[in-house]
Amino acid sequence: MADPAFKVNVKGWVERARADPVAYQRRQTVEITLNAIAMTAPLKKNMFLKGGILMGLAYDSPRQTSDIDLTTDSALEPDSGDKVRKLLDPAFPLAVAALGYAGLIANIHSVKLLPKGRFPDAKCPAMKLKIASKKRGTAQEKTLREGRAPIVIDADISFNEPLLQTQVLELTGGRELCAYGLADLIGEKYRAVLQQVPRKRTRVLGGRPNRK
Repeated sequence: MADPAFKVNVKGWVERARADPVAYQRRQTVEITLNAIAMTAPLKKNMFLKGGILMGLAYDSPRQTSDIDLTTDSALEPDSGDKVRKLLDPAFPLAVAALGYAGLIANIHSVKLLPKGRFPDAKCPAMKLKIASKKRGTAQEKTLREGRAPIVIDADISFNEPLLQTQVLELTGGRELCAYGLADLIGEKYRAVLQQVPRKRTRVLGGRPNRK
């Protein structure tokens, strides 16, 4: 018997940023994106949420972020970016309507495959999506038409990463999304620290870095 889905209060997380209009819209964009993935069958089955956003939503981590980190067990192909765009872009309006954010428009602003120029042979290839949102009937729409995105969040998708323990999250509204289990989440954080390029600063879990 499968474990029950772990309920996460995404709406509450969004509302906690209401006092800051920019942070609030960024969190709305995160909620729209997570729901768009959860609405898209080919993606919801093989994309797993991880990183700081998972820590904030599921475990109330004080280290808050509005960037989305995901892992997929799918193979990265030269046309993977186009496939993801074609799957997600039609889902954004559906997610906006379902969440009651009728005043917002969201879509994929850009897609990059990494490392640039050699991703087919890379051991740990990745895809970076920039997801833009804008308010209808405001200067934000004009800015987007000019090729600039007013509010942007990053969604980084990693390939070729091992998955040992996973869980299912139930988002506000009932849609389900796959995610790292706690053991894999902690292991991924340790790996990130070990692989980080040395810098003249000290990282503090849950706080800001102290520069030396």
